Parts: sequence; structure tokens; C-alpha cells
Amino acid sequence: MLHAFGCSFTRYYWPSWADLLGRTRSVTNWAIPGLGNRGIFTRCYWAVKQGRITDQDRVAVQWSGHTRYDLWRETKWDQWGNVWGRQNTESMSYFLQDHWSDHDAKLQTETWSNCLSDLLTSKGIPFVYMTMTDRARSFLDENQRDSTAVVEWPEHLMTGPGWLSWIRDLRQQQPAIAWPKNPFNDRKPFEDLHPEPRESCQYLCEWLREPLEIGHRELNELNRWGDQAQQLLKTWSRERPHPAEYYQDRKQEMNFVPQDWPVNWVKTGV
Repeated sequence: MLHAFGCSFTRYYWPSWADLLGRTRSVTNWAIPGLGNRGIFTRCYWAVKQGRITDQDRVAVQWSGHTRYDLWRETKWDQWGNVWGRQNTESMSYFLQDHWSDHDAKLQTETWSNCLSDLLTSKGIPFVYMTMTDRARSFLDENQRDSTAVVEWPEHLMTGPGWLSWIRDLRQQQPAIAWPKNPFNDRKPFEDLHPEPRESCQYLCEWLREPLEIGHRELNELNRWGDQAQQLLKTWSRERPHPAEYYQDRKQEMNFVPQDWPVNWVKTGV
């Protein structure tokens, strides 16, 4: 069993790299959209400590941006997202001024990534690390706020480039789906930087094929399912608005993933 942890780059409105792998092997997707590294570490740590992941399994961790903030509220995670994207509120301005440090967040992410690798190694559980953000520079938010706090990842454990930088480079030659309406800002055109199914297949092929032991036959199956999901997504984009707009309008969770798609999402628990 492959256990996947991460944020919306691992579980989104449409099939992610982990969901595509769920078509060709047994996968449990623990990811929560908007989750930060504290939540990602905690969910994986307790899944191992509680025996829900053993040395018969494999773990793939997609780390998020270190400027995200998470709180566990007894029965569910409260994902604040990128703290610098919420600084326009009075309460958040107070929090950032008196209770936040980019360098402390950087240190915490470095601690969590190293502690988790020590735990998985001690249990004999094979694992792979990747990140949402560019590993060579600080995480920039939508306001282009720079910081000298650059996470020092355990490079010998990392696989592939950060998803965001890889996608931006890829789309210079391979345009993404153009959504006709921006669900977040009507004044700007909308390009969703989450990986589309075909992009997830490319990342799997280029960077995760060896560490996840993806054979030639499985890779062909992944590409077939990725092409099918991409075509469904294109059809959706021509006929309906971006799924985020559906979510905002209907105030309920709506996933593009077809109902017969065999995904195993862990929705509750730490």
C-alpha cells in the first residue's frame, strides 16, 4: 500500500498524482487541501505510531509551504493557508506581528522533515519526499513578499523539483487549460497552478518512476488514465466554471473526480 500525504497538490478537485496511482496500485490518500507542514507531519507521524502504516507499505510525502499555519481542533484540521495572504485583517496583523516568524516556521519545517525521516527509517518503511515549493528559494505568496527564510531540506531525501516551479517551466511550452472565468478575482484571467492530470503523469514519469518503482506497464496505464482524466477536465472547462466557483456558490464540497474513480481518501482523524 502506498500512503500519500500532502496538500491540494496531492488531493484536489480533479485526480492528482496520488489518485492516478490509485488506478494502478493500492493507494491511501491522506492529503488535505490547504494543509501546511505541521498537519502533514502530524498525520503521517500518528499513522505510523498507531500502526496504520507498517514496513509492508510505502510513504510519499509532498511537503507544502512553510508559511502555512494549521490548528487541530479536536475533530478536524483548521487550515489557515499562507499566513501572508491573510494579513489584511486586524486579528491576522496582530498575529503576524507578535506571534509569527518566518525563520521559526522555516526551522519547524526542517525539524518535522528530519524527524519524520528518522521515524520512517527506524521502522523500515520506504519513503519519498517532494515539495510543493521551489527548494532553491523562499516561498513567495501572491503578493510577491520575499523572505530570507529558505527551508534547508534534507537534500539526500528529496525527489524532483518543487511542483510549482516545475509546472511554471513546463507551461512555457505546454499551455494549461484556460478557465473562462476567475472564481477569485474577476479582474484577472485565471490559470490554476495545481497540476492537471497530464502534468501529474509527466511528473510521475520524470521524477517518481524510480523511487516508487513504477514499471513500464504501470506507466502506460498511468498515461492512459491521465489522458482520460485530462479529456474529462477539458470538457468540464468548456461547459462549466472552475470547480472552486461551484464550491463557493453551493457551499459544499464538489470534486471533479468521477464517482467511479477508485480513490481512498482519509477524511477524518489526525
